[in-house]
Amino acid sequence: MTITRRFSVGIESPRNTETAWGIYVPAFDGTGYGCVSAADTQEGAEAAAREAILAMTTYMQAAGEDPQALRDAGTATYQANPDYRHCDQWLMIDAELPE
Repeated sequence: MTITRRFSVGIESPRNTETAWGIYVPAFDGTGYGCVSAADTQEGAEAAAREAILAMTTYMQAAGEDPQALRDAGTATYQANPDYRHCDQWLMIDAELPE
């Protein structure tokens, strides 16, 4: 059985052709874990975010934490928070969690 959850993902556009698309998942911030990644293309950002979420939730679970306890406040809440002003795009994705 696969567990799937929705997460808000902030995307930071590259500043030039030498930098990547930054990926940030704020639902992890209150847990003591961070969840960030990068992608070479905008199209690859969603897959990179899913991979980062799975990796971090797997790590949390191995450390004795419950990844199902993660709470996402939604893109509107994160967009209004100055801590996330570096993200100029937001999307919601479904990501698998470890069982």
